[in-house]
Amino acid sequence: MHRPKVRILGDLKAGTTQRHLIKLPGAALANDEPRPVISVAGAKPGPVLFVNAGVHGGEYPAVEAVIRLGKALDPKKISGTVILMPVLNLPAFRTRTPFVCPIDNVNPNRVFPGDPHGSYSEQMTHALINEFVVHARAYIDLHGGDIPEALVPFVICRSEAGLADSKACDVAERSKEMALAFGLPYVLAVSKPVQPSKGSSSYAAAAEKGVPSILAEAGGVGQMQEDAVEVLVNGVVNVMRHLGMIAGEHPHLNSLSNT
Repeated sequence: MHRPKVRILGDLKAGTTQRHLIKLPGAALANDEPRPVISVAGAKPGPVLFVNAGVHGGEYPAVEAVIRLGKALDPKKISGTVILMPVLNLPAFRTRTPFVCPIDNVNPNRVFPGDPHGSYSEQMTHALINEFVVHARAYIDLHGGDIPEALVPFVICRSEAGLADSKACDVAERSKEMALAFGLPYVLAVSKPVQPSKGSSSYAAAAEKGVPSILAEAGGVGQMQEDAVEVLVNGVVNVMRHLGMIAGEHPHLNSLSNT
């Protein structure tokens, strides 16, 4: 039987769901509480999909969607492995701080791929990319409107426009296919940062590492909106189907309730 590998999580047993508490590497992160991670290792071999939320701590439907996927996905009916991190930016989540990490007042989604010697947010995003994203075949970063924001649900990915390298174009094209498969009404394919910043967003940094990736947003205004949770859960399921990890409508789900 195959044994999926994600180094920081240790040995993953095929056909099982495991719950982990992990410490991200980085001197600035040394005193952090462990971050919860769920691994759903399918009974059959297939791609590794990494899904996280909580890059911004107040985007609650995204956080709940990742938690719910960890409860609902049935590993015995999955080909490949799904790695789920409900909350990256724990300091913001604990303090209900919108947009930035309260430790360094930096927006983590403007400093990807991070810096192992940089500020707290830079070390945090560097660890996410290098401990999780680069080991995946595909990456989904779930977001929503932050505490004071409302928005129309959308997916964003890297555009192939302006790319000369054939591999980079292929990654951008596969990212766009994932974005369309997710199933939200609006898809943005962008070739440059949405805002001037020191670094880039998660999906762009992942694409630069050769990992097809998307960022999907639904919900907002500091509320745990059930319709937004369902949209995000179903979007991840749609991408899993697109990647050949599941078949049928929802035979892989144990339950989508929040109980």
